[in-house]
Amino acid sequence: MKHATLLPVLAATVLLSAACQPAVSHADGQAAPVTASPVPSASPTPSSPPSSTRTIEPSTRTTEPSKQPTKPASSKPGTAAPAAKTLGPNGLGPLKLGMTSKQATATGMITKWEGTEEAKCSLYSSLKGYPDARVAAGSTQGVQVIDGRPGLRTPEGIGIGSSESAVRDAYSGWKVAAADDPVGDHRGFVKVPGNADAYYRMMIKNKKVSELALESADQSCYE
Repeated sequence: MKHATLLPVLAATVLLSAACQPAVSHADGQAAPVTASPVPSASPTPSSPPSSTRTIEPSTRTTEPSKQPTKPASSKPGTAAPAAKTLGPNGLGPLKLGMTSKQATATGMITKWEGTEEAKCSLYSSLKGYPDARVAAGSTQGVQVIDGRPGLRTPEGIGIGSSESAVRDAYSGWKVAAADDPVGDHRGFVKVPGNADAYYRMMIKNKKVSELALESADQSCYE
C-alpha cells in the first residue's frame, strides 16, 4: 500500500519539474557553435578638420609719402640764414642790393647795424661770422655794398684767391682804377653780368684777388 501511495506523488513532482524548465526550440540542421555576441565598436570620432590657414597676400597698395610744404628759412632778426655761396648778380642769397636796413636785418645774415640812417651811405654792418666782410647801406638807396668772404664766388667763378689773369679771362671789361698802378697792387672794377646797375670791385695783391665786393653802380659809400 505504501508503493501505491508514492506513485501519484512522484508523478506530480515530475510534472511540476517539467513545467519549470524553459522550452527549447530546435532548428533543423547542424547546430552552430555558440559564440559571444560581438561588442559593437565605438564609432570613430571624426578627426577635427585642420584649422584653415589664412594666407595674407602682400598689399599692392602703395602709400605715397605725404607732401608737406617745405618751410622757408626763417628770416627773423638774429636767426642765421643758410650760407650762400654765390655773390651776384643781385646780392648774396636772400641779402640783396637796394634792400632797406630792416629788410637786410630780417635775412638773418648780418650783424647789428652801426651808424645813423641817413640819405647817404652811413650804416655799416658785416656778414655774420665774417667781421671783415662789410655791408653798407643808406636811407635812400638801401644796401649799397656787400663784401665777399673766403669761399664765395661770382657766377663766373671768381673769388678771393683767384689770379688776376683769371679775372681778366672771366671779365673782358675789367679795368684798373685810374689812380692805381696796374703793375703793383691795385683796385679794379667791372660791370656785373646780368645786372647793369652793379659793379664788382676787386683788390689785387701779389697778382691775386685779396678783396671782392658787389656794389651799386651809384653807391655813395666810398670812391
